[in-house]
Amino acid sequence: MSVRVKRPIEFYFNLILIFCFILFSILLLSCQPELNSSNTAKQGKLQDAQEEQPCSNNAAFKDFTGLDGCGLMLVLENGEVLNPVISDNKIPSTSDAFILNEAKDGMKVKISYTLIEGIMDVCMNGKHAKIECITEV
Repeated sequence: MSVRVKRPIEFYFNLILIFCFILFSILLLSCQPELNSSNTAKQGKLQDAQEEQPCSNNAAFKDFTGLDGCGLMLVLENGEVLNPVISDNKIPSTSDAFILNEAKDGMKVKISYTLIEGIMDVCMNGKHAKIECITEV
């Protein structure tokens, strides 16, 4: 005859907690951000082209203050509108400093940029872009 040991409820509760912790850890570590291969390839090609020819896109600043939450934005020759993203660094890059201090409505510039996906902004006009290089024409 075997003796059956009765375990307290705390034992089973701790066992369930350990199991949930292990399951949660596996799920957390296995998650990877979703990559859209076509977008990544396009951005890679765009960045490569811009690195070869810095400040190669003609653009002009246009004041979109009439639209809610908008200000100075860049309009490319093909009509595409870019909303420049200013970095949060304490020391702004030269392109950020130019946009913040020297940019005026109608000013013509040459730029290179990288499109940025997934940014929310009050201004709903244009694509968000990090300006890599900017020079006045």
